[in-house]
Amino acid sequence: MQFKPLLLAAALAVTLPVVTQAKTFRFARAVDVSSWDVHAQNVGVNNTLHAAVYDTLVEYNSKTFKPEPALATEWKLVSPTQLRITLRKGVKFSDGSEFTADDAKFSLERAKSKSSNYAVYAQGIDRVEKVNSHTIDIFSDVPNPVLVN
Repeated sequence: MQFKPLLLAAALAVTLPVVTQAKTFRFARAVDVSSWDVHAQNVGVNNTLHAAVYDTLVEYNSKTFKPEPALATEWKLVSPTQLRITLRKGVKFSDGSEFTADDAKFSLERAKSKSSNYAVYAQGIDRVEKVNSHTIDIFSDVPNPVLVN
């Protein structure tokens, strides 16, 4: 009979409405994060923290093995070497400024620069062009059917 109060408490916890509020984000690892700059270092501890804080264009679903929308709401091949990405509207940076095609273009160009530790992931991207405030085109050197992945 000692378990009755615990079972009752568990039943109440499940049936009561959940009240959510902002909480402090805590992150613990055996080593310190060496940089908050996403492009500075391609290091596991940094990448883990960055993934919890920063959004990406797409998320990779490890169960379906397919990309899913994140900051990009849709994408389509315009030609074998041109990928058009539509960006989610209403996204704000921590300072309140809006996320636009200029920001996505900047990040992709920075990732493909020779000084970036992410240049290996951006190989094959020839250039990025802004179509409008929430659309970019990524042009590749050769057809790249797995670019979104």
